[in-house]
Amino acid sequence: MPATAATHKQKLNSGQNPAPSSSPNPAPNQNPAPNPSPSTSSSPLSNLLSALTRTPSLLRFTLRLDRLWLPGWILACIVFAISFIPVLPSLVGDEQMLNALQETMSSPAVIAMCGMMYGDEYTFGVMYTQMMFVWSALVVGVMNIFLVNRHTRSNEEEGRSELLGSLPLGKAAPLASLTIIVLGANVLIALGIAVCMPAFNMESIDVAGSLVYGAGIGGIGLIFAALTMVFAQVCSTSKSTIGFSFAALGIAYLLRAVGDMGADAATNPLGFISPFGLGERTFPFYENLWWPLGVMVLAAAVLIALAFVLNARRDQGAGLLQARRGKAHGSRFLISQISLSLRLLRGTIIAWALVMLILGACYGLVFNDLSSFYDASPTIQAVLGIVDGVTGLELLKPVIGTLTMMMATIAVVPVVIIVNQLQSEERRGRLEVLFGTASSKIIALLSYTIIAAVCALVFQLLVGLGMWAGALAVMDNPPAFEIFIKTALNTVPPILVFVGLAVLLVGVAPKLSPMLWVFLAYAFLMVYFGSVVDIPEWAIKISPFMIVANYPEEAFRLAPWLALTGVFVVLSAVGIIAYRLRDIKA
Repeated sequence: MPATAATHKQKLNSGQNPAPSSSPNPAPNQNPAPNPSPSTSSSPLSNLLSALTRTPSLLRFTLRLDRLWLPGWILACIVFAISFIPVLPSLVGDEQMLNALQETMSSPAVIAMCGMMYGDEYTFGVMYTQMMFVWSALVVGVMNIFLVNRHTRSNEEEGRSELLGSLPLGKAAPLASLTIIVLGANVLIALGIAVCMPAFNMESIDVAGSLVYGAGIGGIGLIFAALTMVFAQVCSTSKSTIGFSFAALGIAYLLRAVGDMGADAATNPLGFISPFGLGERTFPFYENLWWPLGVMVLAAAVLIALAFVLNARRDQGAGLLQARRGKAHGSRFLISQISLSLRLLRGTIIAWALVMLILGACYGLVFNDLSSFYDASPTIQAVLGIVDGVTGLELLKPVIGTLTMMMATIAVVPVVIIVNQLQSEERRGRLEVLFGTASSKIIALLSYTIIAAVCALVFQLLVGLGMWAGALAVMDNPPAFEIFIKTALNTVPPILVFVGLAVLLVGVAPKLSPMLWVFLAYAFLMVYFGSVVDIPEWAIKISPFMIVANYPEEAFRLAPWLALTGVFVVLSAVGIIAYRLRDIKA
């Protein structure tokens, strides 16, 4: 024992740790080793830093992936927002036309479709805001929905997030890098609009109003990006994320439409609930209020913070709302390719069918006010060349045609999504399993084409039904049901042309499919402005919607109707044959 104690003492004096004692019980005068202090890694700050590990590296990687896609979208949004400023002088040639346009833009139908009228004087800036602010914000909102879904739920479904997860990457790093990208994209859109608008040297479109105008559009885009981030954490699939996001977009648009109508539109609470209504109430080129923009930024910050909290509580690849478990055995209905496609698309089809029906009904509800407005406006009747004895009921016919055509441009979105669903399945590697059986590539693409074509017909019939039901609810003598149905049928072939183009791109050049959305934006602008601005006839006729007759204002023309249907058949046939010949991406 003395020798052992001496040895221990020598080791302690020399700085060496003594060997543990073999005695099971320590000596009474020996203090037990203190508990180790809590690791600094358990502190909130350390946990946060750990969750954000390698965020700058992931940010650079994501920007490189989107080096073409993202700048293209940003440029398209800026061009869409400012492109019609140069045509304002041709739209308003003299004081009589300005007064007539002011009365037209104050009609309930135009306010519901475009936006509220405000200000003591109807200037170019106020007029342009009413015409283009809501639609520009819609385009930016769609861009943000696609951008966020692309880098959240789609990444997880296609396995890219799992690959990144194998690297030393924090769990919150993907969402943090996406937040930076979303913030930067919307700021660039806002600044681009604010810089370009005053460059046209248009009367009343000044720098201060342009800054508010651009910031309002960017703020709305940021809100929908934040909403999509939240839906990406809650939903378990990319389709459901897109569906909920577009549903929120549609609800916000409808709330704005209802809140903008009436004498108290500026103080209507529904207008402040909707991001679109809140953006309008900045009153660009008039009062230039900034506090609604602060509310937008605060709402977006709360939603983004909620997305981070939800992201920390879920597993990779799963949503907080688990997908409903399917049956152990499929029904006989799933034997054919078209029935399987319908089963995969049923949620998308049902959701968009309800959207088209509700939008049609909302427009139908303002027909009574619009009819009375036309009857009581001698200026509008003089400008439009209305003869004596023509009632407001007859004046509703061009409105029905224009609104139905506008809804047809919206119906293009779901039918193109339906066709592109096959391309999405290819990117996710699911078609190898399908085509490894007796299934045919021709039958697969043909099934999606048929479903999209039928949906184009059904969606437009629902628009006509909704308009008729809305008009019937508010009018003593509404237009005949036959007029709404024939108008809806008149607009189906232009939608089918977009279906054919989508099929062609899937078969020939899948990477060029996003260009179809650019063509749709152009077609929409031709419907919106083609008849009121000085645009060459050939440029207008590029849009399929401007080829058919403007029924019921004009007589129905069978030749262009059949020609566009034939174009759809030819484009679809070429696309299906090309799809049969090309290799499927593994």
